[in-house]
Amino acid sequence: MKRLIIMLCIFTGVLAAGCAEPQAQLTNETQTQTYSNQTYGYSLEHDPAVMDITDDTIEGGTAGSPGYFFHNDGHAAVGVWENPNNLTAREWLDDQYAEYSGGWNWDFAETVVNGMQAYSATRSDGCYINWVIVPHQSDFVTIRAEYCGDDQQEFQQQFNALVQTLSFN
Repeated sequence: MKRLIIMLCIFTGVLAAGCAEPQAQLTNETQTQTYSNQTYGYSLEHDPAVMDITDDTIEGGTAGSPGYFFHNDGHAAVGVWENPNNLTAREWLDDQYAEYSGGWNWDFAETVVNGMQAYSATRSDGCYINWVIVPHQSDFVTIRAEYCGDDQQEFQQQFNALVQTLSFN
């Protein structure tokens, strides 16, 4: 083992003071941060190299609905909505947009989020907007994103990576 360490020191070149205390560099790995909401029992992980998290802090230091600001100028927000009338995700969206003339005219599809049945409503008319709706118990957990920049494909990939980390305790 000692011989291996000596060989590694020589191999890495002229590092006058090197090899006494080798240091790891995480150049190819990302470090994630986890947001956990104890009230509703869910968590999300995000890569701080891609986005920053903000939240509404309420009494006691617990976070309310977190928001995510992507470094490419997009944003996303998490919400938990009660569903006392047992609406489907589509009916719930209809209800959310009932006050708007013509309702909503988005692409709606079933999807899977981290192994869970979910729904996605998307619209792209200059801006990319996506509601991801995950039924959980008697609520809907939603993650809504909006991006109005040029590289919508990159934003969609970053948003989908965030969404796929949603888990429930």
